[in-house]
Amino acid sequence: TLIRNPQRISTASLSRAEIAAWGALSPDHELVRGEIAGPLPLLVLVEQAPRSQFTDLLRALQAGAPLPDGLASVALEGRDFKGQRERSWAALRGNLHLCVYYRAEIDASRVGVGLTTLPAVATAAAIRQVRPGASAPGIKWVNEILVNGRKVAGVLTATQATGTVIDHVLFCNGVNVAAAPPLDPTPFVPSAGCLDPNLHWGHLLGHLLEEIDRCYRLLVTQGPAPLLEAYRADALVLNHQVRIWPEGTTDPAATPPIAEGVVTAI
Repeated sequence: TLIRNPQRISTASLSRAEIAAWGALSPDHELVRGEIAGPLPLLVLVEQAPRSQFTDLLRALQAGAPLPDGLASVALEGRDFKGQRERSWAALRGNLHLCVYYRAEIDASRVGVGLTTLPAVATAAAIRQVRPGASAPGIKWVNEILVNGRKVAGVLTATQATGTVIDHVLFCNGVNVAAAPPLDPTPFVPSAGCLDPNLHWGHLLGHLLEEIDRCYRLLVTQGPAPLLEAYRADALVLNHQVRIWPEGTTDPAATPPIAEGVVTAI
């Protein structure tokens, strides 16, 4: 239902940038070209991903591959997916595992924190659109989306720059749409949840692609202020008592926090 007029094709019909994308993401699978609705020109759909597309696309960029601007990739399921700080992420069928790449030429000092906040803001906005009237999503500092206290999504941003100019931007969004992966909660990681077992990930995909592209255009034209304002509106830490531990702490009971207090601003 997502791809109209699908047709099997060969690499001979691909552009150099499309070959680079296919080689990075799914070189061992057959090629099917079709039409998709949405703001981005190219979607690569991977049935079984041996690792996160985020990892594969980063490697391709580091190798100088000419990836197409506005590339989106979805993995239906996969192995060895990683989130923030290399934490394992279970890529289960029924959930949405999305990466979006932009070829950029933007001043790092101008966009600032906007690139970090963007995928979290876009994901929260897309979730609200597919679940009107349901419990609102909130952002747990710094890159997790929670609904009813359970983690339903995590996001990542990576960039490559030449001097102070950002040349490449990669956003990664993992959303537990229909399945909650087994996850042992820790003092720093909440238990996992999902949006709705009856919700198809493709319904969320269209909204999320629209929101990522809208937020990206907003960042390029207006800077980070609108995205930071939206991030603050969804932030779960504002006006709450928090404690901060050193990076790498695994047992907070055995390690005193380095600071605690009420968060009044971001």
